[in-house]
Amino acid sequence: MNRPLIAVAMSGGVDSSVAAALLARSGERLVGFSMRLAEQVPGEPDRHGRCCTPDDCLDARRVAFLLDFPHRVLDMAEEFRRHVLEPFAEAYAAGRTPSPCIGCNTHIKFGALLDRAREAGADLVATGHYAALEHDPTSGRTLLKRGRDRDKDQSYFLFDLSEEQRRRARFPLGGLTKDEVRALAREMELPVASKAESMDLCFISAEEDYRGFLARRGALPGGEGMLDLTDFNAVRHGISRRHCLLWQSECHLLARDLDSTNGTILNDQRLVPSRDYVVVHGDRLILGTLHLTVFFRETD
Repeated sequence: MNRPLIAVAMSGGVDSSVAAALLARSGERLVGFSMRLAEQVPGEPDRHGRCCTPDDCLDARRVAFLLDFPHRVLDMAEEFRRHVLEPFAEAYAAGRTPSPCIGCNTHIKFGALLDRAREAGADLVATGHYAALEHDPTSGRTLLKRGRDRDKDQSYFLFDLSEEQRRRARFPLGGLTKDEVRALAREMELPVASKAESMDLCFISAEEDYRGFLARRGALPGGEGMLDLTDFNAVRHGISRRHCLLWQSECHLLARDLDSTNGTILNDQRLVPSRDYVVVHGDRLILGTLHLTVFFRETD
């Protein structure tokens, strides 16, 4: 009996390449898919996001050729715009900090890509996520688990997957650490073994930052909005990261509590300078018993 065909989402990076290599080494039947996702900036046809560039797609194709399975490139910019880019900009405009990777996993990798994969005869999708899946014999459900590498764990980006999506997912890197993945890439002589890791949002180009992207979409808050200093970008270095410190940088710090349903301002509070505040949920600041959204205002 033939093994089921598995579609491998290939970004051209080391993680997805090693995931594909592990599946190929175990005898699985594979077809690789790279996705063109990032929108083009008007008037700049050669400008791309940090991920899924033409060079990245070429790297993915080299890996697929080495491992002897077919590789295809899909134009999914429209699906990406609808399910990731527009919700991202709309959330910022409403005073929330979105997590676009969650929407990308739910609606793109295990949504639109799975639909395209089925057209090619594949009912399963494998990715290079650091996460694990486990069948629960009691409930019959597929449980999402953290990856072995706690520093690289990405299970929180996958929490929104449905039971059907989890059943059709494969995460070959769930039991490995990043160092082990790099070592395997070198051992298997993959052409991307030494490729640098992408650490920022894939759809923001290297020549642009969050503010530029949001400004093009009219999504920057007006008035007392984001800090705009040459040495500190609040959108990039402050409220967008999972765990970080906000510090005084020649500006007034304001805490603004918003009604997340309609963006109504519920409370403004001037924070005490020279203290560090720990961001625990992206855009939420714990200050005593208050959970506030952080905004900035330039010093007069």
